Amino acid sequence: QLGNQNTFHRLRLGIGHPGDASKVSGFVLGRAPRAEQEKLDASIDFALGVLPDIFAGEWNRAMKNLHSQKA
Repeated sequence: QLGNQNTFHRLRLGIGHPGDASKVSGFVLGRAPRAEQEKLDASIDFALGVLPDIFAGEWNRAMKNLHSQKA
């Protein structure tokens, strides 16, 4: 169990909300519309770009770069 340990790092991606609580499961687990998938892919590619900083232990620099991405 990883819980909220400070030694576990993760990348969170927001995907929005379908507007109806009964549709959340299908929205989250289903295939994203093309435009949304393109945004997800771009965000993942952007995140991969900070891996050299992460591997070098430069967590603050990596987070600063990640948080500078325009939505």
